[in-house]
Amino acid sequence: MDIFQFSYHSIGYISGTIFTVFLIASLLKLKSKTKHAWILISYLLFVLFLNFGFLIRTSLFLPSLSKPACFLIALYTSFSNLVLLYFIYSFFGIESKKESKISLFIIFSAGMFGFLFYVLKNINSEVSYNFSIQMFEFQEPESTAPMGSIHFLTFIWVLIVILRQYIKIRKELKHESDAGLRLEKGRTVRMSRNFGLAILLHALFSLTYTFYGWGYLSFSNFQLILTSVTSLQLFLYTVLYLNYFPEPSSFMIKIVGASLATVLILLCVVARISFVLIERHYDEARKKEIENLRENLKLGRGHILPKDVLYLISSSDQSNTSRSDSSDGNDIGSISKRMYRTLSLPENKPVYIIWYTFNSEGRIYEIGYPYESYSKMIHSIVSVIALILLSSSIFLILALPYLIHKGLRDLQTYRSIL
Repeated sequence: MDIFQFSYHSIGYISGTIFTVFLIASLLKLKSKTKHAWILISYLLFVLFLNFGFLIRTSLFLPSLSKPACFLIALYTSFSNLVLLYFIYSFFGIESKKESKISLFIIFSAGMFGFLFYVLKNINSEVSYNFSIQMFEFQEPESTAPMGSIHFLTFIWVLIVILRQYIKIRKELKHESDAGLRLEKGRTVRMSRNFGLAILLHALFSLTYTFYGWGYLSFSNFQLILTSVTSLQLFLYTVLYLNYFPEPSSFMIKIVGASLATVLILLCVVARISFVLIERHYDEARKKEIENLRENLKLGRGHILPKDVLYLISSSDQSNTSRSDSSDGNDIGSISKRMYRTLSLPENKPVYIIWYTFNSEGRIYEIGYPYESYSKMIHSIVSVIALILLSSSIFLILALPYLIHKGLRDLQTYRSIL
């Protein structure tokens, strides 16, 4: 297997990485960055850890990188909401209060506990390839429980802080007589309400982890929702910040950001639909090959095998059908669903195999294909989509501001002529 190997899930994290880098670069380009901007940039960096960690897991076929990548992702889960809470405290100007400092310390300590628990629980775990998610896996589900719980509970605390400040400022607004202060506090009330709704939405979407854990979401759909929602949420936080601290360049960030988010999400959805069709086509192609092979076996031409077949073995023992793990494999004339296995060679190099079972002439056959050829097919398709994502993003980021500026200049010229 090649080291650099895209999987289906790479697309979402390529998209997420592109969008996160765009937002970070846009905020860094602001001329008069406030303290809140730097805090928001710090939060975006944690999200970049999430996207980049998953990008490593879904793009590099190296078991040795699986744990470092997951530990990088765990930094987001454990500490991102700490930065979000600090942003909210700073927004209301209460980050120096005793209660705020205690809350930040408690959440930092809890995050550190969750992170260390996860790392220590999995540091010596055996790494194996999970065919269903197309990633190397090692973690035990219970090892993520403290992190996940802390991550969600922190959202609740952030919402409580916003609600308390919202009520407090609303009361102050009623008794404020100064017009300037009333305007400023009214603006703060609106922004606190908007931030609260955005964070509530983020908290609700974080429940997708729970739905996935309970089996209500497939891994592919979970990944699509996770990457799309994360990008939208980041954009929402950035827009809310720019609305509260408007700058001359902030309008262009909103326009380009909205366009970029829309294009990336639409391409991810199209890619997801395409992948479903490709998977279906792959199985149909293999089953046609097996049907042809079955006919050849009946005619005594069993030596004529389909391309890329690693092996073909047979047995007359009917109990072997249980190996297919599928009731389909027990019916005469049927072909089992696609299955996977890993074989260990004497050189300690694993061989990854896709295999099917089928019946012919009273015997049960097992046919194996190299997983590598399947993986290369996916890589070639995802590479094209990734190139489209990257080129579309570059075009939007570079061309859209130019086209808008040119359009505005032409409009001004036209009006001056009139």
